[in-house]
Amino acid sequence: MAALASMTEKLPTEDTLALGASLGPAVRHACAGCLGEIEWFRSTWQRGGAATGNSIWTSGAGRAIPVMVKAPVGPVEFAWTTRLGSIRAEAWDEPCGPTPRVLAGAETLGPYDLGWLVLERFPGRPLATAVDRPALEAILQALVDFQARAAGAAPFTRPPPEPDWAGAIDLARRVASESDLPDAARWNLALRKFQKLLPRLLELWAARPINAWRHGDVHPGNAMWRNTPDGARSVALIDLALICSGHWSEDAIYLQRQFWGREEILGGLKPVSYLAKCRKKLGLAVDKGYGPLVRTRRALAAATAPAQLEVDSSSAYVGAALGVLEGLVDPLGAL
Repeated sequence: MAALASMTEKLPTEDTLALGASLGPAVRHACAGCLGEIEWFRSTWQRGGAATGNSIWTSGAGRAIPVMVKAPVGPVEFAWTTRLGSIRAEAWDEPCGPTPRVLAGAETLGPYDLGWLVLERFPGRPLATAVDRPALEAILQALVDFQARAAGAAPFTRPPPEPDWAGAIDLARRVASESDLPDAARWNLALRKFQKLLPRLLELWAARPINAWRHGDVHPGNAMWRNTPDGARSVALIDLALICSGHWSEDAIYLQRQFWGREEILGGLKPVSYLAKCRKKLGLAVDKGYGPLVRTRRALAAATAPAQLEVDSSSAYVGAALGVLEGLVDPLGAL
């Protein structure tokens, strides 16, 4: 057990491949002869320390289904992936949901508390390899489908604790003052104005309606094209480890800021407005007056950009975040 625990904490390719090789026989045994040999790999876009491998699932009727095996899988990812995607092999051609289909899995493997899944294998690469407006619209369509299905699967819970926004903005001001951050004077002015508004805006954000399950990490690297039985394509959202309750707009805000400094990729798309339209079309509620909430959350992300330079050092992103913050300070001050 200690050896397995040690291996799951390491991320390099050789460790994840060794982990897969060590777990493979037990996973195949648990699948009672339906799972073939597993070819373990680590993709260039994969993050985290889970081992992943390709295999073939043979149904009782002899049908061969390409699948992916993933282990270990944390409790949140296991619960939501199985909750939204469990399916029988006999129903494989039925309409697909917005998350991977699951043929097998458990939260234990032999004597170990170790989650694992046998999932559908997607035919291509993540949407991150070729992003444009139609691809982003497809992600948002999958997201609203996810929100609808997740809301029906479990009641909303308390959201996770918020970051220390005040501390992060203090750090952002120090970075602007003490480093060679471009446009430091503009950053200091915008941050000083924003700090005066912060207590009231944090109260507004804390009082937001909790009316959706959030994916928590929506971006083109966590979205896969899927070929549907009618010959069309849809998107499946993968990596469900960060699902939590929140406001319906939060994933769309998060998606949009991935393209600060690269707005041309959006092609004029406004993710929050598009998601709101999709929710209404699906019969999901859209709270009136959500604009101030969206502007507040967007401003919080923009204001903390200098404090995140080690995470995202893109000068285009940081420069765009400054423009976003400057454009939001006065409207937020007028609330």
